[in-house]
Amino acid sequence: MTVDIARVLELIDLVADERIDELEIVEAGVEYRIARQVPGAVPESQDAAAAGAGAESDAAPPVAAPHPGQAGRRHEIAAPMAGTFYRTPGADAQPLVEVGAQVPAGAPLCIVEAMKIMNEVTSDKAGTIAQVLVENGQMVEQGQALFVMELGD
Repeated sequence: MTVDIARVLELIDLVADERIDELEIVEAGVEYRIARQVPGAVPESQDAAAAGAGAESDAAPPVAAPHPGQAGRRHEIAAPMAGTFYRTPGADAQPLVEVGAQVPAGAPLCIVEAMKIMNEVTSDKAGTIAQVLVENGQMVEQGQALFVMELGD
C-alpha cells in the first residue's frame, strides 16, 4: 500500500475549499484523515489504539493541556501531526528523553515522521518528564498526548 501524494494534496484542497473540519476515507486499503485545526482550539488526546495512518492539512506546534487532577502541575505534550512516533533520532541512538529527565523549554523530546519527513517535537515548557505515553514506532494522531511533564513552581 502506497500513499498517493497527489491524492493527499487533492483531499487537503477539498477540505480547505469546502470548509470541512475533518474528512476520513479509505481507498485501496489506504486510510486518509484530513483535519483542520480551528485557531485557539486544543485538540483532544486520542486513544492510541484508534490511531491510524493519515495526513494533516498543516502542522501545528505541540499542543499542551493540563493533566486531569493535577491542573497547573502536570502538562501534556501532544503530537503536532499524525505520523510515526520515534523516541530516538536514529536506529542506534539513545532516546532523546527518559522518564525523570529535567528538560528546558525548547528541548527536543521525540520525532514524528509524517510523509517521509522527520519532525522534531520540542517541549514548550520547562519541567520533568513524568510519563512517556507512546511506544517507539507507534502511529499517532494529531493532538494525541505523547508525554506528561511535571512543571516546576
